[in-house]
Amino acid sequence: SGDLDSAQKRLEEAVELNRKFNMRAGTTNMVIVISRIYSMQGDFETGRKLLENNIAEQKEFGYRMDVLWLRSQLGALLVRKGDVNEASRLLVDTANEFYEDGFEIGAVFALESMAGVNSALGNHSQAARLIGWADAMRKKVEDMRPSLEQADVDQVIEVCLANLGEAAFSDAYDEGQTMTTGQALAHC
Repeated sequence: SGDLDSAQKRLEEAVELNRKFNMRAGTTNMVIVISRIYSMQGDFETGRKLLENNIAEQKEFGYRMDVLWLRSQLGALLVRKGDVNEASRLLVDTANEFYEDGFEIGAVFALESMAGVNSALGNHSQAARLIGWADAMRKKVEDMRPSLEQADVDQVIEVCLANLGEAAFSDAYDEGQTMTTGQALAHC
């Protein structure tokens, strides 16, 4: 509904209740959303700190998939903040770990965020290829992109189109649609 303040307040209360009752599992998604709200408000440092603290907590409890999701979300936050070098290292490592674990949608999310890194670095053709690959993979695994993530991808597409033109963007996008996950990882 767009009421970010209310959503943030309720999510923070839910996380606190989970901690109070020692229910560590299940907080990851709430923390991710709270972090995203902070970053949407321009408070990247608080969003980052939430993710980093939750990464440490989930590592302590041995929740590997939660750690990988949190790391990929941290990478996406760093892309939005403009820290593309740090984001790149984190996203490539995380995408590879998701891939090694056979968790394709995690690799897809991380590499979608890498499209933002490539775009920011002026590698617009590579960004278009990654978006094409990600769209094909999402269709294959039947996991469509949530609206906030789509907004991030749409921004990358807009920048790529402005720099490449429609024909070159389309060619790179189409090339990405035929790549394997291994090829997408190799092109980061």
